[in-house]
Amino acid sequence: MNIIKISGDDSYSIIELVDRIPETIDANMLGILHEFWRGERYFLPDGREMSVFPVSGHEVKNRFLWLFLANTVYNPGRKIRVKPIDAGTYTVGALKSAIERWLDKDDDILTQFLEEESIKMLLSTVKTFDDLLLAVRCINGEYETNSVIEDHLVSHGIPRFQQKKGKPPTHENDSRPTTWALSPK
Repeated sequence: MNIIKISGDDSYSIIELVDRIPETIDANMLGILHEFWRGERYFLPDGREMSVFPVSGHEVKNRFLWLFLANTVYNPGRKIRVKPIDAGTYTVGALKSAIERWLDKDDDILTQFLEEESIKMLLSTVKTFDDLLLAVRCINGEYETNSVIEDHLVSHGIPRFQQKKGKPPTHENDSRPTTWALSPK
């Protein structure tokens, strides 16, 4: 998986990794009425940003009636065919800054697996797209099943993982002495 997909808007975002830009998307009626696809962006390793636009399946007759039904009692799903659209280019730095802004507004979406401070420590070391891919894997909790990802967190001084590997927690910006001891088994 080497494409970063971001779903959401300026107030929140979900970041995940995907293999490719989809040709179809499963959507419910409320999502279709709110044109959810406008908030989905795909960031490719070559610096291109892509979005998707529906080709078919998104047409809705009696919009007001469906809006009422979808918000109350009936919100059926359907497949929507989409096509990729070039949305310009991006820089790793700009994408990293956007993630940091979302962290400030986060409602426990990005911080499900790592604390905000830990994510910011990881992001501070990102210089390339591959670094960003690794950071997204960490943010999404892939360290639970992948020891390489966990080792990456240890090597970047993330306190929670320093303790797991038997090393004292560190923080570059903290000049206070750190007290740490192993608990007896």
